[in-house]
Amino acid sequence: MLTKEMFPSEPVAKELARRNDPEESKTAAREIVPKLGNLQRTVLRLVTEYPDRTAAELLWDVCNFATARSYDARWIGRRLPELAAQGRVFKSGSRRCTTTGKTAATWRAV
Repeated sequence: MLTKEMFPSEPVAKELARRNDPEESKTAAREIVPKLGNLQRTVLRLVTEYPDRTAAELLWDVCNFATARSYDARWIGRRLPELAAQGRVFKSGSRRCTTTGKTAATWRAV
């Protein structure tokens, strides 16, 4: 089971937006901080249960469409590099994504 204790303290919003980013990006970064831990836990659970999937496959094939539709389509893809930086997931390869038809990285939990 993934718990809050498994994740470091919530990141500071300024770390999620670059100094030169527009103010809208900085506002979005501040707004995501309270949700970030839960989002990261959700993505880690998905990668653990469905290894070697692309971000798009995790969103559209694994999550049901009604759930996926309520999120920005990039929410999983944005969490994967964060989890990789924490040493929780890694790129397991690269192949043609069955959802987008484009070459994309696949992911596995550590």
